[in-house]
Amino acid sequence: MFNIKRYIYETVLRQLGTSVQADKELLYRGICKYADENHLEETFQGKQAEKVLAMYLEPILEMPAQQLYDYFITQDIMHQFQSVSGAIFTLADKKYNKQAYTLETLDELERSLSSAVTDFINAGKMDAIKSELSDCYVDLAYLKGESNNISIRLMRKNRV
Repeated sequence: MFNIKRYIYETVLRQLGTSVQADKELLYRGICKYADENHLEETFQGKQAEKVLAMYLEPILEMPAQQLYDYFITQDIMHQFQSVSGAIFTLADKKYNKQAYTLETLDELERSLSSAVTDFINAGKMDAIKSELSDCYVDLAYLKGESNNISIRLMRKNRV
C-alpha cells in the first residue's frame, strides 16, 4: 500500500539535500499534520496516487530549501496557534457586537497562546506569526477589560 506521508517525507528530504540541517522527527510530524489537514490519504488513492501526488506537491517543492523546511516544521504549531487565535477573535467579536459570550475559557486560551508562542520561539520562526500575534494580544486585553482598543482584524471584520 502506498504510504502518502512517507512519500512526502522522502520527497522533501531529497529536495532539501544537504542544504538544510533538518530535524527529521519535527519534519515528519509537520508532514503528517499537513497530510492530515489536507485529507491527502483520502484524496490520493489507487494506482495513480503517486503520480498525482507528485504533481500536487510540485509547487510546494519549488520553494527554496529553507522555506520548504520551515513550511513543514511549523505545520503543527501553526495549526495550534491559528486555533487559539481564532477562538480569541471569536470571543472579541462577540463582545464587540454585544452578543452573549463566556470568559471561562480565557485563561486556558491565554495559556495555549503562550505555549504556541514558545514553540515558535524555540523553532526560531516568530516571523511567521508576528502580525496575527499582535492582534491576539490586543483582543485578549480587550476581552479582559484592560483596554478599549480592538485589533486590526476585528476592525476589518466590523468595518470600524
